[in-house]
Parts: sequence; structure tokens; C-alpha cells
Amino acid sequence: MLTMTRVEGVTIGPSEQLQQRFRALSDPTRLQIVEALRFRTRLTTAELIKVTGNRSLAHHLRTLEAAQIIRVVGEPDRTRTVWEEVPIGHRPQAEWDESMATDPEMTAAIRALERATTYRRISRMREFDDQVRDGEWGDDWADAAIGRDYQLQLTAQELEQLDEQLAELLERWKKISQAGGADRAETEHIYVTLAGFPVNLGSPR
Repeated sequence: MLTMTRVEGVTIGPSEQLQQRFRALSDPTRLQIVEALRFRTRLTTAELIKVTGNRSLAHHLRTLEAAQIIRVVGEPDRTRTVWEEVPIGHRPQAEWDESMATDPEMTAAIRALERATTYRRISRMREFDDQVRDGEWGDDWADAAIGRDYQLQLTAQELEQLDEQLAELLERWKKISQAGGADRAETEHIYVTLAGFPVNLGSPR
């Protein structure tokens, strides 16, 4: 169901809602803010500055707040404001409609988000490599880290099937990771990145 939303007295439709969210997340720093809040639940502005290494977060925080991705839950002053991610169920509905696929502004917003997400993935891997080199992670974690590349030859349909099977596998591990108990005390937050796409190796298609 598609709904209209009023933002600062202006009514915006589902397409504009999605575009606003995509654009809000189309920045590596803002992605980093959302990641930190997702894993640590609530953080002050000062703590987010430390996490991101960026001392000028006001614009980023306002942008995410306007898109209803994060919200203030604590004392509203410059450095002690407490933030949290807005739960998915508490955000205005903005379901995808097939007509949005032909909207050039929507396409531009999606491409910008894809670029920011790719940049953030690369940054995460570099950060981990730097931390291993600096001794922040022990040999057990350095050895356990996954880094694999596979070159396959598939049809588009087979690639979709591979994606579905990997998603099912990761959903099972997601449930394991969310399980509580004392035996989960030594866990760390793990980023798993999957990417599969066609490449042109100079052969005719």
C-alpha cells in the first residue's frame, strides 16, 4: 500500500520518500553513522564523531533525521544529543512501485546509493587490513576473516538462483548471530559482503 507523508507541512508521495532515503544514505559517512547505530543501538553526537573520525556531523545527522532514518532520543544539545536508528516499522510506508523504475530521478538516487555502498565496502576492508597490521585483531580473527574470489560462468537465471541460495544460508547464520546466551559472549560484529556481476573479458557476447 502506498501512502502520502507530510514533512514540514509539505505532502510528499512514495517515490519522493524513497528518493529522500536513498539520497540520505548516498554518503559513506552517513552509511557509517547508520551502521554504528544499528550495532550499538544508541550513541551521542560526540561518540559518533569518534566512530566516524569526522568532527563535522551536523549536516549528515540532519539529513538522516529529515529522511526519518535516525532520530533524537536524548538531551538535545550540540555534543550530548543521543541518537538511534528509527525502527523499520516506525518509518512512513514507501513501498516500491514498478513505475518508479522509469523515473530518471529515482534511477539517479539508486545509482548514487550503489556508489556510496560500494565505496563503504571497500573502506571497511581497508580499515580491517590496517587494524590487523596495527595488531588490533589477534591471529584468530585475522585467520578467520573471509576473503574469496570465484570466477564462474553462469546464465542470468543461474546467478539469481545463486543469490537466493546464499541469502537463505546467510539468513540461517543471522538467526544464530541473534541468539543470546553466555556462549555468545565472545562474538564480534561481522560484515559479510557478497557481490556477483558479469565482467567483460574481451570475448564476444
